[in-house]
Amino acid sequence: MFQQVKDENDKYLPCLYNSCNSCGITMKYHSLIVLVAVCLCFLFLNLNCKKDNPLTPPDDTPGRRDYTWFIDTIYAGGNIINSIDGASSNDVWATTIPGDYSQTLYHFNGTKWITDGINRSLDPYSVRVFSSNNVWSVGSSGEIWQYDGKTWKLNAKAPSPGTIYYGLSDINGTTIDDLYAVGKFSKTGSDFYSLIYHYDGSMWTRMNLEENPYLLYYIRYLNKNRYFILGIRYQSDTRSNDTSKIFLFDGSSLQEFYTGVANSNGYGDFCPVPNGMIVAEGKRILITDGNQRMDITTIQSDMFINGIKARNEKDIIIAMTDGIAQYNGTDVQYLYHFSGTNTRILGMKLFNNGVFVIARDWNINTNYIFRGYLN
Repeated sequence: MFQQVKDENDKYLPCLYNSCNSCGITMKYHSLIVLVAVCLCFLFLNLNCKKDNPLTPPDDTPGRRDYTWFIDTIYAGGNIINSIDGASSNDVWATTIPGDYSQTLYHFNGTKWITDGINRSLDPYSVRVFSSNNVWSVGSSGEIWQYDGKTWKLNAKAPSPGTIYYGLSDINGTTIDDLYAVGKFSKTGSDFYSLIYHYDGSMWTRMNLEENPYLLYYIRYLNKNRYFILGIRYQSDTRSNDTSKIFLFDGSSLQEFYTGVANSNGYGDFCPVPNGMIVAEGKRILITDGNQRMDITTIQSDMFINGIKARNEKDIIIAMTDGIAQYNGTDVQYLYHFSGTNTRILGMKLFNNGVFVIARDWNINTNYIFRGYLN
């Protein structure tokens, strides 16, 4: 049996949205849901890592660049690959957006990618891995699923009458009994507001936020029970730019950390490392502990799409429109150039011995996973 979600007054919450096609949302929002997969997927957390130390200088050793690359093609019944995370480079999960509900969850066992072909109601926007037998995924239907090492099971579903659009975009936390799921809801189909749930190990509780017109897309743990959350505010006027905002969340309220213009080159990004959070603010990359900020570098190339994943300040993997690059403390160089003219990175997962990059060639509508291993 799954758990129902209650709000802070112990009332059952109403139903989350079904899908953008059935809720009357404009085509702009439908296309942006696909586009935001670029943003949803850039950063992937080591969930068990806490970072309560102040800012310290980075390791003097530059990041290595001697990768050997392999390319996997994921057809997924026409679905779009959108999220990746793993316990190790031999135990990796990836999700896809339906289409085909029987091919939403893929697992890599070190040799090949496998989907079990089970038709689930989950329309997943993200996957988060604590361990091989504890994996979580949330999606547009408002469902929260958990994998126990053998099977995927529905953990919770949040009902919500009175709303047209209601869903979850990401899940994150410090331990399996202290999780946050973020998302958005709409009252009319054109207005969107922030949504956060908290899980204490037994019950999901909706956080009592002030009405905030930002869709929350992903969340990462910073330190001292603080989180970074990315939000997007879409403009109904196509002549106006959408706004991206990075929030600091303390468990009860959202505070602004950075505001920028959301465009085809990304929405802003952030990535936890052992001594803080590395943040991409436009082309500027910095590290912060939530209070202090220290500049790392500025990416001059117009190919930079605000996607980063890092081991430390001198080993930052960078998403470019034409390939995979790295900043090693001195300069930015490409690790891999794409052969397709319209291949775009939708997510990355960094391991000690390599990196997995999910991407899609939009010209031929094909998903790829680029696996780079350090020699």
